[in-house]
Amino acid sequence: MKSTSIAVLCCALSLLSFTVNAVISDKVKAASQSGKGAYSTKPQPSAIIVKWQNKQSQSVSASSVNPMGLVKRKSFKHLTGMEIYNVPAHLSAKEAAVLMARQPGVESAEPEVIFEVLAIPNDEHFDQLWGLDNQYDTDINAPEAWDITQGNEQIVIGVIDSGIDYQHEDLAPNVWQNPNEIPSNGIDDDGNGYIDDIYGIDTYNNDTDPYDDNAHGTHVAGTIAAKANNSIGIAGVAPNVKIISCKFISSWGWGTSAGAIECLDYFYDLKMNHNINIIATNNSWGGGLESQLLKDAIEKHNQANIAFIAAAGNSSINLDSFPQYPAAYDNENIVSVAAVNIEENLAYFSNYGTQNVDIAAPGVGIYSTIPGNSYEYFSGTSMAAPHVAGAYALVDSLYPDYTLSQKINLISKVGKTQPALQGRVGSGKSLALWTDDNSGSLNCQDSLSTTIVSPVLLNGGVKTAPDEELVVNLSVLDCGVPVIGQSYELFVGGEKVGDLNDAGLDADLTANDGIYSIAFTVDFIGQAPATISGVVSNVFYINSSVEPAKFEKTDYQYQEVVGTPISIYEEESKLIDLGFSVAWPLGTVDNLYISANGLFSADFAFGYGWNFPLPGGSSAHVFLPYHDDLHPANGQISYQVSGEAPNRQVIFDYKNVEYFYPDWDDESTISFQVVMFESKNEIHVNYKDLLDPGSYRSNGGSATVGYEYNGQAVQLLYNEPILDNETSYIVKAVTVAGYPTFNQFELTGGVARPGFEMTFTVNAQASTADNTVSLVSLDLGDGTVLSNPDLGEINHVYSQAGVYKITARISENGKSVYRSINILVEDLTEDEQQIIDLVTQSTISLVQSTPADYGLVSQSQHEIDIATAEQARQDLIVANPENYQLVSQAKYVADISTAEQARQDLIVANPENYQLVSQAKYLADIATAEQARQDLIIANPENYQLVSQAKYLADIATAERARQDLIVANPENYQLVSQAKYVADIATAEQARQDLIVANPENYQLVSQVKYVADIAAAEQARQELIIAKPQDYNLVSQSKYETDIADAELARQNLVIANPLNYNLVSNAQYLADIATAEQARQNLVIANPLNYNLVSQAQYTADILAAENARQALVIANPTNYDLVAKAVHEAAIADAIQLAKDNKEAEIDQNPAQFGLIKLNTLSLIDQTVIEALATGTHLLGSPQPLSEFETLFASVKFIWLYTDELGFSGWAPDQANRDKIVASGYQLLTEIPAGVGFWVKK
Repeated sequence: MKSTSIAVLCCALSLLSFTVNAVISDKVKAASQSGKGAYSTKPQPSAIIVKWQNKQSQSVSASSVNPMGLVKRKSFKHLTGMEIYNVPAHLSAKEAAVLMARQPGVESAEPEVIFEVLAIPNDEHFDQLWGLDNQYDTDINAPEAWDITQGNEQIVIGVIDSGIDYQHEDLAPNVWQNPNEIPSNGIDDDGNGYIDDIYGIDTYNNDTDPYDDNAHGTHVAGTIAAKANNSIGIAGVAPNVKIISCKFISSWGWGTSAGAIECLDYFYDLKMNHNINIIATNNSWGGGLESQLLKDAIEKHNQANIAFIAAAGNSSINLDSFPQYPAAYDNENIVSVAAVNIEENLAYFSNYGTQNVDIAAPGVGIYSTIPGNSYEYFSGTSMAAPHVAGAYALVDSLYPDYTLSQKINLISKVGKTQPALQGRVGSGKSLALWTDDNSGSLNCQDSLSTTIVSPVLLNGGVKTAPDEELVVNLSVLDCGVPVIGQSYELFVGGEKVGDLNDAGLDADLTANDGIYSIAFTVDFIGQAPATISGVVSNVFYINSSVEPAKFEKTDYQYQEVVGTPISIYEEESKLIDLGFSVAWPLGTVDNLYISANGLFSADFAFGYGWNFPLPGGSSAHVFLPYHDDLHPANGQISYQVSGEAPNRQVIFDYKNVEYFYPDWDDESTISFQVVMFESKNEIHVNYKDLLDPGSYRSNGGSATVGYEYNGQAVQLLYNEPILDNETSYIVKAVTVAGYPTFNQFELTGGVARPGFEMTFTVNAQASTADNTVSLVSLDLGDGTVLSNPDLGEINHVYSQAGVYKITARISENGKSVYRSINILVEDLTEDEQQIIDLVTQSTISLVQSTPADYGLVSQSQHEIDIATAEQARQDLIVANPENYQLVSQAKYVADISTAEQARQDLIVANPENYQLVSQAKYLADIATAEQARQDLIIANPENYQLVSQAKYLADIATAERARQDLIVANPENYQLVSQAKYVADIATAEQARQDLIVANPENYQLVSQVKYVADIAAAEQARQELIIAKPQDYNLVSQSKYETDIADAELARQNLVIANPLNYNLVSNAQYLADIATAEQARQNLVIANPLNYNLVSQAQYTADILAAENARQALVIANPTNYDLVAKAVHEAAIADAIQLAKDNKEAEIDQNPAQFGLIKLNTLSLIDQTVIEALATGTHLLGSPQPLSEFETLFASVKFIWLYTDELGFSGWAPDQANRDKIVASGYQLLTEIPAGVGFWVKK
């Protein structure tokens, strides 16, 4: 049976068996007697929710509902005009909602949405309560936070879930009990509409006993507020707050939007009318379709300052692209929570999204309470959300005067920044109550966060229209408090638009409120990136669009066709190989998918039957001629191609196709056609019969008709019965005055493989003939961005396989249009590579064998010819160098030698003419002068303040001896003692002391050997220091003085020589180097000035000649690649493509000519088949060479009972020549064949 409910969000929770010890009610007994899984087959909606326009309309509701058999189940006290109605069995909830919405006085009506709990089983036993505290510090730091606050009992958190075990040992102290209700007296004491609602209510079973018969709600409650410091169980995040239960989830894990709305209304009433301080609700459920009435109920909580903490869901999807509810609603009081594991990485199952998910929290292997005083590990975003709900309670207890938004900021925009969460959740953070760097919810200081608060972003972008004003508001907060005095700039498409301000100017409504604003006029069509300077993760996209196309009514053009049947199941989408691309209004479609449910998509399969309003919120390229829940079993979907390339067309014919639900009668069918063209950017739709008498579905009443491209859409209708029978429409693109348009933007050539050149063609036209259009940029998706390339063909080579988004921007007088296409570049298959290698080698061998046939010369011959020509030129130059303004090396050397010798002879003969002195004279004069000076100094040293060496040594020796004699003779004058006296005195004193010690040793406690040695050493040291201090007293000279005197004497001599080097037959080093340098420079100048004289060529001339030769050779090679064993790249790639196609064609021809060689039986012509062949086949497997329709086989296969076929796509399918056996095939649940595809095995049963 087909499920009409929404898609299941997560896997089924394993059966949780538990025992409830306390007998509280029949519901408790039921919970304890059977294991209840949190998931099972999802139920169907059985009620609708109606919102009346006013009380007067509501009072006459009976006239509307009675004819349909609806029964009112519930009215709400605070959700004005909203009621719940049960639907009778003969109607579906969807059908009842559509019918009810058309009644006078009804504002809206919708089927109740089915929601599920968002938990996943987990058998890995992490350390208990790792989410609150663990050794790796990957927790929320609850113990540190508890030193600040543990909450208080005046704070109440509402748990909207499967109920709570309010008798659980670890929960009972913190379970809220209604102070205004007397238990079990059967009276509604507090007048809130519920009798004996002591612990809350149960909207699923319509009673006031919210006991948990599933376990999910109890687990959630324990994470929020299990009691701490009671020596049992666990501790919740906020162990001192109260929890109140509203049960709307069944024992099987399902609940409805009607039940959830009632819970919200109940909590709202308790807060507003009974002074119960409910500050937030935890909502660990979701996965349903969008419900506007549920959203309205959540908004009512926003007005009452009640936060709505929601689990993001467990489908591993991006909620920005594929929103699930209630997490993806845009109410300001919603905090959407993803799950992280103990490594603080996003859990594998967790949903994500930068716009629709705010924060992440622990959600894997979470240990908490379950009914019956038990505990268990669960995983899921269901477990992450209560961590945040508990955190919100702690924030509220610490900052009771903060606004709702400030409190939400402290749990959703501060915390631990996680690299793994960037681009995954809005804040990029995981929950932290306390951190060392003061970025926790309870100890936040200097933690800046920025959020684009408007426009509201969807999938990271905003939709607007060209020439419209767009206002961007950036919220800047520090720990939830607005920050002023900052500077920010807005850039769109890489160009600065302007500065944001918080001064109350222009678009900024309020000065100094931390909201920085800018308004600007959108001057483009398409999607352009926008960035704000100084903001982390600041890229968003502006999608400026008009309706991309329009539906024009035209003359009725339906054609009767006999097309190729398309074998397709309900809910299936199938790729159609037409052999050519079709031109849709906004682009060419290469891979066309057709859905059984009246929808066509480009490049991806989409077969889902529930229709939806456009745009669908994605970048898809989709045409919806009649999107409804259809069933093609007893009708036919076919296609027919006509015309010649490039003007072919294809007609897709939906003939007598049934609606799937709720009836199967022959009247519930529709017929329409879709016509697409190869070269005309239009789609034609011909509606023949859309009438379903008496049904809301008739003429589009439950369908969507429209066209969507890259988030832009035109919608002809959504659930409106406005289509007439026998009408036709043309769908074509829309142009905007003043903006250019793309005539063509597509991949037009090349091979989509890495390393192969691909050709993109971009053509555009201006809005008027007087204007011009230019291609401003082309982003090729691999980091290559071309600025201002010419329109037309643009070639590019991708180095790696992948999917690349190509974006072109055209402009006319400052008005721009962006458009993007996606291309797939795949690696070469092994077969393609083999073919390429084969063709390449074959081509190379052929060209190499006869290069002259291709106007080429072999490399070896080329090298020989070049060498010969080069040698001839060299010989010519050598023979006649003067003709080339050259001189032979021999002549150059000879002339240089002669000239050099002549100059040398001239200089040597007359050195004085060149201010030179001959070496002999120089040496003689130097020697004479030096000797004379030496003689003069030696003879009279005193004239030069010198002392002869002999006199100096004699005087030094005399003075030293005199001093020594004086000291020795009179040592006491120098406070010295002679060695003999010193030794005698020491000996005498030592002997006296020894005698004294020996005589009285106890008075001296003796002296150890160590001290004795130390005293001796000290005496020795004193003697050494005495000698060193006065060496002259001991006929000594200190080492330093000796070295100083020697150095002084040596330095004096050196200075004398250096000052007068000529006196010592020397030349100074400076003079020598200068003379050498002068001579060397003169020679270098001579050579540089006349390089030819030395058989040289200047570097500049050499470089120029080499470059000219190289350029000439390159030009020669490029002009004549074949002369060098080369092939032009374009020719090479074309040859490869031709070779690949030829190999495919040859293989197909080979199979067609000799199918038996490949184990095939060719049955593509009836003339080859006769009764004998059929008899011989009996039972067995056979293959077809081409597709075979079965409509003409009844007689031929008369003796056959069934034909069975199996493909991966279809599974088992069957066909029989008679209707009775065909009915058996359908009754067995198999698809009925209309043709046997080519190359697929089939079984014949007699």
